[in-house]
Amino acid sequence: METVGRVAGIGGLALGVFVLLFRDVIRKNVFPQLTKDQAFHIIRLFLFLTFTIATLGIVWVYVSTFAKQSNQKEQQSEKQGAAFALGAERVLMSRSEDTAAGFWIAYKGPYGDVICPANLAVFLRVVNLQQVPSMIEAFAVELPDPNHRWVKLSRMDARRWAVYWALELRRARRVDVANSCFDAFVGDRSLQPRETVRGWALFELPKGVEFVLPLVLRIAIRDTLGMTTAEVVPVMKPVEHDDVLSRGFRLIGPEVNLSRHRQRHLRDELILPATIP
Repeated sequence: METVGRVAGIGGLALGVFVLLFRDVIRKNVFPQLTKDQAFHIIRLFLFLTFTIATLGIVWVYVSTFAKQSNQKEQQSEKQGAAFALGAERVLMSRSEDTAAGFWIAYKGPYGDVICPANLAVFLRVVNLQQVPSMIEAFAVELPDPNHRWVKLSRMDARRWAVYWALELRRARRVDVANSCFDAFVGDRSLQPRETVRGWALFELPKGVEFVLPLVLRIAIRDTLGMTTAEVVPVMKPVEHDDVLSRGFRLIGPEVNLSRHRQRHLRDELILPATIP
């Protein structure tokens, strides 16, 4: 057991203890005294518990490894004199520029209600490494195209419009921007030294440029004092839509039907729409 614990860690130690307990049950040779159903239920229970313990061990290793990598990256950035440590913890991306990655913005146009798809959603993480408070003035995200050239994405400021989450436009839910989106966390407030902010940032893909789900992003941050940090960061985990609700994301209000709204791209609007309540 000492060797198992040293090599496999806490997860391996827990699994090793469980295996020893199961071996002792087998050695007692109690199965001939049980009915087939009783023996079946015992074996199934052990198999279920083994699977559960193994799964929890994998999750624990992933979480601990991710936390360690994040800390190492922050320490490395601080040693290099960077103003911020940057990360992209989750990414959602649509399959085309005409579809959304789950997020839509809505506003009232001159000819009626309009919705625009957010083609890319990134769960950003920013740490202020400076010794003084810092207010973020601007940030940008770039994707590599198939020719390995960096292409800047059009930012969709979630504070300006109503944001909805909809896999089906007939069943859309309003997003609590103040408690979900990166724009709200960094707008009009200063980040204290060593403070970390996380939130979803929404972007629109350029017209006619094809992308695949990225493994890396280039993120740039600038504060009001002119301090700038730009980093190429790995995407920690591309996610499915079902995983979004578990990552700093809140919905408010009843379901609404957006299917009758006119669909446009924000980049095609000559005059940006005004904020709606």
